[in-house]
Amino acid sequence: MAKPQQTNRYYKSLNIRVALIRLEIWNDQDKITVTNNPYSTLGAFLAWRRKQLPNDNAQLVTGVSFQGTIIGLAPLKAMCSEYQSGGVNSDHSNSAVGVAATMAHEMGHNFGMSHDSPGCCLAQPEDGDFPFLVNRHFKINSLKRYLSSGGGKCLFNPPNTRVMYGGQRCGNGYLEEGEECDCGEVEVRREFHCFPSHLLPRCDFD
Repeated sequence: MAKPQQTNRYYKSLNIRVALIRLEIWNDQDKITVTNNPYSTLGAFLAWRRKQLPNDNAQLVTGVSFQGTIIGLAPLKAMCSEYQSGGVNSDHSNSAVGVAATMAHEMGHNFGMSHDSPGCCLAQPEDGDFPFLVNRHFKINSLKRYLSSGGGKCLFNPPNTRVMYGGQRCGNGYLEEGEECDCGEVEVRREFHCFPSHLLPRCDFD
């Protein structure tokens, strides 16, 4: 499950947490028609999400390669939209980091972030890199504009950790019932001088 964790790391600098609430793996057959046309695949996925998976945002990762240089597609300024909050991503890389970057990129479009203007950034959209996170001034302003216009309202409620993928656990960064603190991932604990729960019993579950 490196992809959601890595996607969450991309958004940390924006003070946004990505929590995986539900994961579906379509082993037997696809529940929608997935083709090499990213536009029709996106349309089919968003229609399926609206009926079968109502949530804040949904991302499809597929082994199908899309036409041309497209490796992901998502509607702009659609975060929390009942009809359009989601994206489709081609599993184009052997590295989980590459696919996570593509997913973060497409979620960035949902957040209202466009591609950088020419010459602003070395990252290219088709590379699967995440240019929104290269230019901090650009990303903060784009995100602020989107949120101040009323976008993303569903994100201001904390996730229900009881249904979060992986379940409740010490170290997930969410303060849950029975915890007095939760410093999060290892690198966050180091940054804030937190210690493992066996050294700091009050951070353990009751």
